Amino acid sequence: MRKIIWMVMIASAWVPAVSYSQTTATTLDSIAAMQATTLDSIAGTQATTLDSIAAMQATAIDSIAALSAGPLTWTLNQVYNGTIRGNVSSVSLSNRFVNTFAGPNGFRNSTTLFVQEARYRLQDRRDQTKRLTNTSYYAVRPGIIVDLTLSDSRFFNRTVTFSQEIQNFFNNNQLASGNLKYSTALPLNLRFNGAMAAQIARSEQTFLNDRSLEGSGRGAVSYNLGSFMTLRGRVAYKQSSRQADTGAAITSGLGAVSDSLAGSVRINLNETDLIEARYSRYARVEKSLELPRGIFVEQIFDQDLERETKTVNSNVLNLRAELSPVPGLTLRVEANHREQLNNFEVARNRFNNRVVNLLKGNLQYRIGKTSVTLELENQNSLNDFGPTSVSGNRDKRRKIRLVLNQDITKTLSANVVFGTTLLQTFYLKFFENPRDRDQFDQLVNIRIRSRPFPKITAQIYGAVNQSEFVSIHRSQSQNNRTQLSLNFRPEFTYKISKMVSLNQIYGLNIEFTDHVFDENKNFLDRNITFSNTITAQLFPTLQLELFYGLLLHDRGSYLRATPTSARFLDVEQEERRDQMEIRFRYNVNDKLAIVGSNEYSRRQDTFVGGRTNVFIDGGLSLGIEGNYKLGPSRDLKLVVRKVTRFGQFNSPEQENYWVMDSSINFAF
Repeated sequence: MRKIIWMVMIASAWVPAVSYSQTTATTLDSIAAMQATTLDSIAGTQATTLDSIAAMQATAIDSIAALSAGPLTWTLNQVYNGTIRGNVSSVSLSNRFVNTFAGPNGFRNSTTLFVQEARYRLQDRRDQTKRLTNTSYYAVRPGIIVDLTLSDSRFFNRTVTFSQEIQNFFNNNQLASGNLKYSTALPLNLRFNGAMAAQIARSEQTFLNDRSLEGSGRGAVSYNLGSFMTLRGRVAYKQSSRQADTGAAITSGLGAVSDSLAGSVRINLNETDLIEARYSRYARVEKSLELPRGIFVEQIFDQDLERETKTVNSNVLNLRAELSPVPGLTLRVEANHREQLNNFEVARNRFNNRVVNLLKGNLQYRIGKTSVTLELENQNSLNDFGPTSVSGNRDKRRKIRLVLNQDITKTLSANVVFGTTLLQTFYLKFFENPRDRDQFDQLVNIRIRSRPFPKITAQIYGAVNQSEFVSIHRSQSQNNRTQLSLNFRPEFTYKISKMVSLNQIYGLNIEFTDHVFDENKNFLDRNITFSNTITAQLFPTLQLELFYGLLLHDRGSYLRATPTSARFLDVEQEERRDQMEIRFRYNVNDKLAIVGSNEYSRRQDTFVGGRTNVFIDGGLSLGIEGNYKLGPSRDLKLVVRKVTRFGQFNSPEQENYWVMDSSINFAF
């Protein structure tokens, strides 16, 4: 079996090619986003590995005493995981093999081999990821933990542009890191936690090669004065040094220096009342090489990297109190001050300074089946984007909400919300950007839930929202407007019998925007929705679901034929959508099921002048879903469906494809 598993892992690195279509990103931002997504995925996987290591460390700390007292034992665990995923856009195959070796006194060693390849059906693109990670962990004694990690990851992406130009992107990383953690209890109910870490890494990218060295340390102290008071403090420092090679030049002196400080105090006055204060400060200076922003793919290889220095400073102060002066009455008050400054030495247009001061309170009173909550909020914020920007502004927001919850009977309850918000925006450079404005929002929401009969449950939701936008300067007054939104959505479920149930949802939404100084500049948008779902358990092994959905939508404006005539509704567009779907599931046994669906959708758009467009699409889906238990920590999951679709704008790849989400987990 092990030979077969290793053969599958090796073969998975080369998946047979599939057909491509010419769809690819043509700007650097899209390529960067694609790389960032992949790197985030890799980083997420590494973070998951580190989280599992941390969990393993915590487990060892709890069991080290027992391991030391017991006989010397050595264990070896091996787990294989293989996954195949496919849909209309891509097909991917991944293999993961984890070998864990455990010894006495909490010694652990884990080796992970991961290989994944993805081919894209709607793009001329393929991705390949390979990663090897080894982590050794040893608990020297209770409270002292040492671990060492070696990692080698390689990512490759090939994309063909519309002009048939091949673009290859790669990111290879080699990493070695070590950590020393120390935790101990001190006299006077003090506890200390500290850690030191070192890391050396090498990175090879499409436009840049990096070598880096990083070191960090942190320490934290906590103090408990019984259950009355808790004090916590933490300091941390990190420094990294990087050398970058662009092919044309080698740049030294890169890297980052950061430090942070945090502290908190919590006082428990009694079981329900508390006062808490928190403060944190963070500072970072980073020197790096970056590609110029806003260039196209064809320009990438002709650009020189820019040396950038980024400075980040942040401060957060939070005060919170929760009091219950009398039974049923709860008062919550919170004050928050936040500062975030991002400064760039070269790209000064990326400067950002944000300062927020927030004060909010919550007063809640409960008596019997009634709950009343009053919420107040006052926030002032500064958004400064630097001397070259005219978008910097100050915001003032005042908010009040009243929430009422009432259980009328055991089967009838109501929720009502009243709210008002005033938002004022003042631009820092008023003469260059005179867009100061006020926004006044009002809302009323009501939700009623009921079970009028044993087999019927019902819910009714209604909402009215009104917003007024007022520009202060007369040059912007043409934008003064009022927006009104009405929503009404009843829903009920009827359990017709033990085998059949019916669910219906109705919806009405009306939005009207009216400009104050131009009565012909108004917009009306209306939607009526309806959905009907019937679920039937025809046999113990067969379930059937029928769905129908309807949307009626139109939009237009109220106009006058002549200056003295009455206003009439001039409809610009009408739309109708009908959607039907039939789904079934047949359980062959407790492990295997046959599933299928049939979809049909029709959309009709009617415009001014009588022009009508009709779009019809749909499809069939048939497949199997299986879950098999092969033994302890051994299971097989199968999800395979064949999909055939039709539609006016579908490509050949979108009309005929397979959907797969299958995996195997096998512990040796």
